Amino acid sequence: MPRKAGHLSGLFGLALVAASVLALAGASSAGGLQRMRTYQPVVLRGSAASALDGAPVSELALFAYSSANQVWTEVPFQIDERVLAPDPWDPGSQRLLYFADDDGLLDSDDELVFMCESLGDRAPDSWLDDAASRTYPRVEIQVEDPLTGGSGWVYLYRSPSFSGTVPAPYGFSYDAATDQITTSRYSVRLSAGTGLVEDMAVLPPWGTGVDFFDTQKIRMVGLLTVFSLSLPFGRDWNPQAANERDNLFIYPDSTRVTARPVVRLVRRALHAIKFGVYVFDDARFPVVTRFYPYSVTLAGGADLSNLGESVDVELDLLRQSWDFNEAATGMRWMNRHNTGVLIDGVPDEVDCTVDLPIREWFAATGDQGTLFTYVSFVDTLGERQQLYYLDDKNGGQADSTQVDGGDTGQDSVSYGDIGLLFTGKAARPNLRLDFQAYFLPANLGRAEAEDLVQAIENPVRVRTRAQDFGRTRVAAGRSSLPSRFTVEPAFPNPFNMSTQIRFVLPRAGHVDATVLDPLGRTRKTLVRGTLRAGEHRLVWDGADDAGADLPSGTYVLRVRFGNRVAFRKLTLLR
Repeated sequence: MPRKAGHLSGLFGLALVAASVLALAGASSAGGLQRMRTYQPVVLRGSAASALDGAPVSELALFAYSSANQVWTEVPFQIDERVLAPDPWDPGSQRLLYFADDDGLLDSDDELVFMCESLGDRAPDSWLDDAASRTYPRVEIQVEDPLTGGSGWVYLYRSPSFSGTVPAPYGFSYDAATDQITTSRYSVRLSAGTGLVEDMAVLPPWGTGVDFFDTQKIRMVGLLTVFSLSLPFGRDWNPQAANERDNLFIYPDSTRVTARPVVRLVRRALHAIKFGVYVFDDARFPVVTRFYPYSVTLAGGADLSNLGESVDVELDLLRQSWDFNEAATGMRWMNRHNTGVLIDGVPDEVDCTVDLPIREWFAATGDQGTLFTYVSFVDTLGERQQLYYLDDKNGGQADSTQVDGGDTGQDSVSYGDIGLLFTGKAARPNLRLDFQAYFLPANLGRAEAEDLVQAIENPVRVRTRAQDFGRTRVAAGRSSLPSRFTVEPAFPNPFNMSTQIRFVLPRAGHVDATVLDPLGRTRKTLVRGTLRAGEHRLVWDGADDAGADLPSGTYVLRVRFGNRVAFRKLTLLR
């Protein structure tokens, strides 16, 4: 349940500045963060604010402090309540759901969301001028940039005096009839048939507000075998072949969105792979899309490796791409191996190299605004991986197949159609659709694009500390060194965004802590080195060593210290 949007006025005589100059509250701290962090959100589990566990969400507010003028500023944030409940789309399973009824109280499964641009200075000796807030602890949230070493801070307060409203400068709105999301910086419409992006515009003053996008594409060619029946799909000689919009299906009435977004709107829908005219219910999967003020993240996909013995899927080709329309003429795009390629409907020679592991990005930019996308793949599919690109106002395709009626989206032509192409046989692939997209100011430079890549690949570190008025509350600990090696259970567990594991060492020594998958393979190394005696905490965000999100499932944490080893079960829910 997010806090309601609105304005907080005249509260306790504080000099609260307008939302349009929120960044000024953290100007000195924000200067220590990587420049492109301003567009990034911070998402914390409710367990990070355990000192306020059980507090009514309506009594919580987030503030930034400016040491230069000693002013507290209330900043935009929201708390999305989540409940571990039966999944209505997956009988017999439970998931952490945003859309189930909750009690209006903060708990460990909820999520706290705010933007990096709201960060301010540290306020160790200053407290909000509200008597009621001083009877409760506050939570100091430090956001550290590993690229620069700089930090910014915000403070979560509780007080019955708060009005239940927060600044809402980002202008979120959702039109359920058209599945369109709008913020003060961009507008995106999703397809009713597939849930993929069909229209987008970067709004003034960052762009012209013109829709320069045609459609997001997913194209598959392969063979579906059910018992002994083989069903080819996506081939030009297949009478069921059509265009890419027939490869994905969204179940009617399955879309849900969170209410009253302030800094985030979460959309969840149920999808399935579609093979020709056949909707493959056995491979259905939820897709969760999170819309932030300047960006969108999507997570979901079908893991075809878990199909029963009677069903098999083999892909010969997989392509995911973004196709622009004629309004994108004059924009230029760049990625790791190309710079300044003009989008004009005239074919180009480009470098189609894709580095492994796949963490690919591209930015299309011009007076229309900038679309920046970043995608990583859990599995490297097929035998060959390359960049897909087609800029041709006559339409057509840039891969080895042809589809009756073309494969050119809604407008029957191709302008700057860019993405990834996988060819060669891939049996039972893991078809994750994860990506991030940013909507940024016009005419973005390459240096800025590369800064954003670095920011994405090196996420911020977040530390929280509970504080009482007049003194800092520290977590209870031992007054002397512990007598034995212990590893506590992970908390929260199951988890979605991140989980923490506390362990203590009786003496300094080498520690090796790794996350193993069900096959015993190391997927993430959390620490490997010599640590001091005393208490330590590990945090795992569900990603592997390459930074790619791992799928839902049960994993094992193995912690080795000397000749001692401890195992703890970790349950990841996407």
